[in-house]
Amino acid sequence: MLRLIYKDLIVYKQQLIAMCIVTVFFAADFVAAIPSGLEAWEAGLMLCLGSIVVMLVLGMFQQGILEQDESQLWHGFISSASNGVRKQIGSKYIFGLMISAFGVLVMQISFWSWEAIGSFDLSMYNMLLYDLLVVQLVMCAVELPFLVFFGSKLGGTFRMIATGVIFFAAAAYMLFGDISAFASVESVVRWFKDLLDGDNTYLTWVALGGALVLYGLSYLISCKLYKNEKKYN
Repeated sequence: MLRLIYKDLIVYKQQLIAMCIVTVFFAADFVAAIPSGLEAWEAGLMLCLGSIVVMLVLGMFQQGILEQDESQLWHGFISSASNGVRKQIGSKYIFGLMISAFGVLVMQISFWSWEAIGSFDLSMYNMLLYDLLVVQLVMCAVELPFLVFFGSKLGGTFRMIATGVIFFAAAAYMLFGDISAFASVESVVRWFKDLLDGDNTYLTWVALGGALVLYGLSYLISCKLYKNEKKYN
């Protein structure tokens, strides 16, 4: 499996370098803003929004980790190897987990930098980073079996449809639902702070554990689906 992960590192080398440069540069901008005189809640809000952007960027890259191996020749070769399917699928899941862990580490360093240099307590804002990790793991756990079975192109179509449904539902709520809590910038900030207030740390860690279990179950499902004959181009 380690050799397959190494193979992915080589195959996706250029994309990984670009991803690392963009992510680190983005996070470095936040560290450079430490002397700007922001208050604790302003710094926390900025870092939370930055964490969302970073995890979204990494999520976009994760969607393509199967694309280079979608050929009938590779499928036949890996399926005939000893434990080849488990190693193939396992390498993709570990590779995706490594990408998520990289994003968390980079943004965690940004939080630690603000706390150390700015003498802020950003612990309640910091937990949103791990909430985002939970969301990303759950999304990958749901998405990867579809990509394994249908391939990246058709799986990407399903992803676009699902994303469109979510945005349509959000737009419908914005048009017809109660949005009084978001009537102004101040109310949005207040809502965001209320969301993060309180000691819900244990809930985040429980959710993270559940997401990892779901991720493992998704791996088992993907192994079963990969064994079925697929007609790649």
